[in-house]
Amino acid sequence: MMQHTNILVVEDREDWQEIVCDTISAEGHVPYPALSCQEALDILDRQKIDLAVIDPVLDRTNRFNRDGLSVIQKISEIQPGIPIVVVTGSLTHDLKSSLQYLCPGTPVVAKESWDPSEFNSLLHKLMGAQGDAGPATNGGEQVAAAEVSPSPTPPPGDRAIGRPRVLLVENRDDWQNIVASILDEAGYFWRMADTAQAALLEME
Repeated sequence: MMQHTNILVVEDREDWQEIVCDTISAEGHVPYPALSCQEALDILDRQKIDLAVIDPVLDRTNRFNRDGLSVIQKISEIQPGIPIVVVTGSLTHDLKSSLQYLCPGTPVVAKESWDPSEFNSLLHKLMGAQGDAGPATNGGEQVAAAEVSPSPTPPPGDRAIGRPRVLLVENRDDWQNIVASILDEAGYFWRMADTAQAALLEME
């Protein structure tokens, strides 16, 4: 059995939070459950964690919710190097792209193929109990690192007809790519600006 660990569990569905926390507790570890991004941030402010299990979507009524990604970003800022496991019911293209930019190589566990023993084995690997973590098998997949382009490629002008138009003002390359992927998946026509002046020129 691996050493006692404090594990943050960020999941908005109480049934899945209970499943994950019970699995963690059965191994002798201490789960710190959070139903929302704010609850997770509160825990991170007062508690040192050893590992985090995060669902990227923290609002079952909004499939575009990505609050879990904000938690991942916060962890990378205040406790870099903490192993993260993503547990999700739907690994969409935009989620996969976002994870590639935020935390390349993060194992992803699909809820539909949940297996407690495989999940525990993954935790052991991530915590170093069985050597360095290799690619996750069966219970999860590793999100491969992506080559980040300087900026995402906007859709051609002829796609603007009959589509909602969005101007994205953002100066960070990683978040430009994340939001652009979401807009592409939703079928929006969009343009990008990284400064206020550039945004005003786009609107003109």
